[in-house]
Amino acid sequence: MNRDKKQRIYEKYQGHCAYCGKNITTKEMHVDHIIPKFRWIPDRGCFSVDGRPFTEYSTPDDERNLNPACPRCNLWKTAYTIEEFRREIAAQVGRLRLRAAGFRLAEDFTLIVPGKDGVTFYFENHT
Repeated sequence: MNRDKKQRIYEKYQGHCAYCGKNITTKEMHVDHIIPKFRWIPDRGCFSVDGRPFTEYSTPDDERNLNPACPRCNLWKTAYTIEEFRREIAAQVGRLRLRAAGFRLAEDFTLIVPGKDGVTFYFENHT
């Protein structure tokens, strides 16, 4: 990827991860494919999302399909769509309640208060 394209992606959210909102540098930034590359159908020239064709982007590397991400978010998102990633993050609270006594203790003392409105990504409030 050329330097100019990477810089434009970085500036998309003013140096923040599109998902968690953490400040990132261009050096540490990962470039995330919003719709994962593996969903691209080359012979049809479009993505397949939930079994339906998605033709808004001309290629998997179309800049509109790329977001700046911190390494943690990009490595956790892997090949999830945005909605799959949202569900995966939301599921973490339940997993922690089942497996981590320290998490339950912190909740009991209201040191941790999971959001009631679900997962909202940084890019959804900062366009």
